[in-house]
Amino acid sequence: MFLFTILAKPSPGNGEASDAGGAFVNVWVDFKEQSGAEHIARYYIVEAGWVPGETQEVSIVTEDDYPADDEEAAYFLQAGQDGSCLVFHEWPADADDADDDLRWKS
Repeated sequence: MFLFTILAKPSPGNGEASDAGGAFVNVWVDFKEQSGAEHIARYYIVEAGWVPGETQEVSIVTEDDYPADDEEAAYFLQAGQDGSCLVFHEWPADADDADDDLRWKS
């Protein structure tokens, strides 16, 4: 299974994320090939009302990477059942560095 960390910003009209300046999105994807898995990850970010940006990190993860008491173990298990799981770590639009070029590269 792949784990991607992808920068994203809210799509125009995304009322649910109207206060967000952006997010790091962790996406677990159960797919054999990295390029296909990343395509799926980006698709689901768009479907959630966000614009995906730069991929920050890619890892291959297994069940052994998540102890039973690890919060992320549930995300890994959900991706195993559903094929994918997204977790958005948002920052506010008014954060001091919300417009920092290091945070967002389109």
